[in-house]
Amino acid sequence: MATSFGPSALATPANAVTIARLLCAPLLWLLIVAVGPSYVTLAAWIALASTDGVDGYLARRHGTTRSGAFLDPLADKALVLG
Repeated sequence: MATSFGPSALATPANAVTIARLLCAPLLWLLIVAVGPSYVTLAAWIALASTDGVDGYLARRHGTTRSGAFLDPLADKALVLG
């Protein structure tokens, strides 16, 4: 049985994935600037973008939070910005 978190929880698996995405976004930006358009850059972006699905799955399974509702779109925008 999955652990359910309340709407005010901060330390959840879904939030951990989202924060990791936010922390990796600047690294992706540096990769884009340093390497430019390449398959390595594309693979890094696809790997980071696919974690959005993992985050969504975890949030649905364990319960959504207000912090996750704020952080997830922020992480999405950070990756799209790259």
